[in-house]
Amino acid sequence: MTRPADARRYDTGSNMQHIHYRGQALALCLFFCLCLSAQAEVFTKPGIIEDNVAFWKKIYSEVPLNKGLLHDHEYPMVIYGEYEIGEREGDERRQYIRAIRKPIEESIKRIKSSPSEKWSDLDKKIAKLFEEHGEEGALDDAIDRIRFQNGQKERFMEGLRLSGMYLDTIKFILRKFDVPEKLAYLPHVESSFLPNAMSHAGAAGMWQFMRGTGREYLEINDYVDERLDPIYSTYAAAEMLAGNFAQVDNWPLAITGYNYGINGIRRAVTTLGSNDFETVLTKHSSRTFKFSSRNFYACFIAASDIAENPEEYFDEIDFRPKREFRELVLEHWIKPSVLVKYLGMDLETMRLINPAVRSRVFSQDLMIPKGTRIRVPSELTEAEVAYAIDRIPAADKSSAPPVITYRVRSGDTLSRIAARHGSSISRIMGFNNIRRPDRIYIGQVLKIPRN
Repeated sequence: MTRPADARRYDTGSNMQHIHYRGQALALCLFFCLCLSAQAEVFTKPGIIEDNVAFWKKIYSEVPLNKGLLHDHEYPMVIYGEYEIGEREGDERRQYIRAIRKPIEESIKRIKSSPSEKWSDLDKKIAKLFEEHGEEGALDDAIDRIRFQNGQKERFMEGLRLSGMYLDTIKFILRKFDVPEKLAYLPHVESSFLPNAMSHAGAAGMWQFMRGTGREYLEINDYVDERLDPIYSTYAAAEMLAGNFAQVDNWPLAITGYNYGINGIRRAVTTLGSNDFETVLTKHSSRTFKFSSRNFYACFIAASDIAENPEEYFDEIDFRPKREFRELVLEHWIKPSVLVKYLGMDLETMRLINPAVRSRVFSQDLMIPKGTRIRVPSELTEAEVAYAIDRIPAADKSSAPPVITYRVRSGDTLSRIAARHGSSISRIMGFNNIRRPDRIYIGQVLKIPRN
């Protein structure tokens, strides 16, 4: 019997053995206290971001998804009001925000042009906000800085629940790369711990890797996108964060570089002649160093403060249980239907614990590539997994990829191409992201799945 390559058990729980002796326990306690103290020192909270942190704590823990805050993006605790946005989208949303901005804009104009005795109650409120949270001259361009931010309370709470499945494993991986464990909370900012999160810009997964960056660390092809796997992507994020720190020797800047790009941070450090976070934050100027990048570290501090003490912000959180599974590396191309049949699994379970395998591989029962890491429930022993894989008939395994390329010629239609190559129109459309079957053109190179 052939043993499948790399069949092993993963446990998201801690493997640390219980220490029975009081002296050892005390030493361990002191060690962790020193570690926490050291981490606190690297994650500084300069006064310049205190209001930013307070603002994001409100967004994460107080403001629900159907509401939002109208605020000043430079002085975020200048909060003009909380408004119910509901489910408005597109033009309706933009029109609504324009409508709630209007009285704020008029009030700012009056404050700047009228004596205080003529101010309305709203004028007085706004003037007081700038007195407490702004600085001299802050009102000059205040109208241009009005911004609306949706609340995220329910999303953050769900992220806390989901984090229970992954947090111990993430911390273990971060330690392997000498990355502070506190960065295990960064996915709260990036994705709310959703493994399949997708941004409008094309970033994917719990750690929100763009395709180009992801390919530097992960497998991304027609069958697999490891950005969507919480564990594989955590290894990639840990390596990237460790690399960021190695280049700037400052954790707040390394974290900012995760969003802004470490090359941009390096240019800022070189130009300014300083790797001081506060210096870069206040003096670096670039058309791409905007609100999101400037607030990224503050978002992380806010999110980690909440995640470390959730009982201070929410009622009891029902954390999801830790995930356990085994993993094997396929030695052949094999269909999902074949794997679940011999492993005694159901297809939905296979799909859920293998998020890196693209959904169309399951829906179209395409062959999973040789070399792909596949997870199975931890209830299956290593011997059972090996036996099941060994039982799969040779006819259901392939050593070559079941996909060819075809260049469209004059007179071709998708139906003819599909029939000629033993495929189907829907599979060819899905594999090539074709929305309409009549939208192919001469010279176009198509990938044809034949299984």
